[in-house]
Amino acid sequence: MTSSEIYDAIGDWLVSHNFSTGYKLQKRFWKETEGSQIDRFIVIQRMGGANSEEAVTRDSYRILIISAIGDTNIDEVDDLASRIRSAMLDDYQTGCIISMRPIGGISDHMSENRIFFEINFNTIISR
Repeated sequence: MTSSEIYDAIGDWLVSHNFSTGYKLQKRFWKETEGSQIDRFIVIQRMGGANSEEAVTRDSYRILIISAIGDTNIDEVDDLASRIRSAMLDDYQTGCIISMRPIGGISDHMSENRIFFEINFNTIISR
C-alpha cells in the first residue's frame, strides 16, 4: 500500500459516512487559501508507524477538524469529532484498513482564530 492509497482510504471512509459534508477534505497538511475564512476543514495526517509485520502495517494517524474563522457553532464541530470517534469503534473497516482505533484527542485554538479538534488513532493496514 502506498501512502496515497492509505490517505485515500481514510478520506473515502469519511465521505462514505457523510462526515466530510460541509468541510474541505485535505491530506497531509492544512492549506488555507485566499477566501477560505468561512470554510471548515478536515485534515488527515500521518503521525508515525510501528513495526511492519508480514501481512499488516500498524501506523498512527490523526484527523484535524478545523472550524471556520470566528465560527460560533463550535458544538457542531465538536459533535462531528465525537461521531467520527464512535464510528471508528463500530464501523471502521474500509479498503486496506482492517482497524481504526481512537487513542485520544484534544481541542485548541489556532492563531488564525479557528478552533480545531484532533482525533488520534491507530490503524492496522493490510499489506
